[in-house]
Amino acid sequence: PAIVRTVKEQEKLELALIENIQRKNLNSIEEARAFRQLMDEFNLTQEDVAKRVGKSRPAVANTVRLLNLPEEIQQAVRSGKIKESHARTLLSFENQADQLKYFRQILKNGMSVRETENIVRKAHGRKGSFMDPNLTAKEEAMRSALGTKVEIKKTGRGGQVIIHFYSDEELGGIIKKISK
Repeated sequence: PAIVRTVKEQEKLELALIENIQRKNLNSIEEARAFRQLMDEFNLTQEDVAKRVGKSRPAVANTVRLLNLPEEIQQAVRSGKIKESHARTLLSFENQADQLKYFRQILKNGMSVRETENIVRKAHGRKGSFMDPNLTAKEEAMRSALGTKVEIKKTGRGGQVIIHFYSDEELGGIIKKISK
């Protein structure tokens, strides 16, 4: 099925970009560049892009953050040498020298995402000082969906999800949202 309508030139470009994103065969770097292009060329916010492409705002934000990585790491994600989750973990380093150092260690040792998270955690010092960017994104998505603070605490294979509420009325609203 197709929807036929008349649109302005700018809307045509925007629709073409959105259609490309929704094809699902873009890698995460290509998707990040497309999101960035939508934001830059059409003056859209991350929230606007998220609505247009059917993703959450945190998902758009975290994908666009991949563009902050050095080109060498972006190329490795594009070519499939490392996974997007490896790259997200490397984003926990503020400087590109550290990102590249650990990226090269990932390639040299053929490290899994979990192994990467462990070495990054050790590099950050205390075990608790490292916050997994994937968990942060999940917390943010839940916060956005529920409209309140959410914490995810991992313990080994399991963990806890803590949903904060500040009144009985707010608790009722959260329960309604969860039970839909």
